[in-house]
Amino acid sequence: MSATHTPGPWSYGCTDKRHKEFAIMAEGGKVGAVFAGFGAHFDWEQSEANARLMAASPELLAALKGLEQTLRIAAHGTGSASQADWRDFARAHADACRDAVAKAEGGQ
Repeated sequence: MSATHTPGPWSYGCTDKRHKEFAIMAEGGKVGAVFAGFGAHFDWEQSEANARLMAASPELLAALKGLEQTLRIAAHGTGSASQADWRDFARAHADACRDAVAKAEGGQ
């Protein structure tokens, strides 16, 4: 199964404070929305966290794919790659994971 989602990067922002909406945006426009709720169910902070997580989805998916690739190589040996090449490869994927998680948690 191949992904057919809108390519990243995505971002988010509050687009309508009156209706408590956060939009998830890509280069081509809005790809999703999160509503903070109504009445007693209103939770602005949780809704913003949900929007932030959704906006980080493309980076999280890419990081997970890279991590899978790294783990598969580790499981089957590094082949002809040198120790330094392997470290650089693993470090790059670890950095992508850290950056994607930071975006999802608002630490970007």
